[in-house]
Amino acid sequence: MLFCTSKFSMEDQERTRLLILSPEASQEKIKDAILLKIERESNREKFRNFMESDPKRVWLRNLVSTIASAGVQQIVIPEELRDKIAESFFERHNNLIPRHQRDISRLLALIKAHALLNLSHRERIVKTVVVNDEDVQVGFSLYSEISTANELGLPPEVYNIYVKLRDKIPQEGATRKELQTFYYETFHRTIGKKRFDETLSILQSVGLITEEPDPNDRRQKLYTPCHEVFISKKENQHKKIGNQPERINTPQHRVPTTLVSVILLKEPYEGTCTQCGQRRVLYHQIKTANVEWGHVCQDCGEAAKEKIRKSDGERWPT
Repeated sequence: MLFCTSKFSMEDQERTRLLILSPEASQEKIKDAILLKIERESNREKFRNFMESDPKRVWLRNLVSTIASAGVQQIVIPEELRDKIAESFFERHNNLIPRHQRDISRLLALIKAHALLNLSHRERIVKTVVVNDEDVQVGFSLYSEISTANELGLPPEVYNIYVKLRDKIPQEGATRKELQTFYYETFHRTIGKKRFDETLSILQSVGLITEEPDPNDRRQKLYTPCHEVFISKKENQHKKIGNQPERINTPQHRVPTTLVSVILLKEPYEGTCTQCGQRRVLYHQIKTANVEWGHVCQDCGEAAKEKIRKSDGERWPT
């Protein structure tokens, strides 16, 4: 099933049950599209003849015809490759979440699709195609390009906006106007209010940015990326790299001495734990008395809860 929409925001069932893709908007693609349109609009008959005789297009058309007439009924994965797929998948996902039950089906579909496209070079048993090691490698390679955004429930375009802008945002956060300026400087185009609101909303819904009142002007909000924990100013250890604060390199399961709460994230996602520094599924947000925060894995979250439990009885937010 293909579901096309111009909206960034989607229901949770769409985020977890569909493979989310975004059209490429690179300079190279736009340039090639413009040149192709010039050729087509200048002489339609010549362009039509060119398209019909282009070797790559003829090859692709013949390949599709061959696959359609092959009568393939199933594509099987040998047992030894099943073990390899499981091992590689678990290695990339240290902590499993329910959506991985659906993600593995998408990965297997990519592996089988590559085997089907290379039908003539694969082992065949009557109307069955057998997957080989190359198909597994290509499947993982393809899925890795979109897995981070998809496992967060984000369109790749939105995740790309977040990645490109997060390092431009100062520690204290940025206003809406400043974010729009950063967007223009990065992508060389403006972003409309509706699209801007959709982008902020979906990034907040998956826990990648926070919205807080500006202490200097309560009428406006400040937006901060939720991907780092910063060194406390009160401890007089604050350092900067350019205009960005230095990241904390914390040993495993070390929690801040001023820890005040551990909050369960609305939706877990894969990322770098701000406590142990490992790439794992993040389940909790920890917050300190200095309003510092960070997203942490299950083990570090439990360690933080234990610290609160010992210092403040049995009470902590969950």
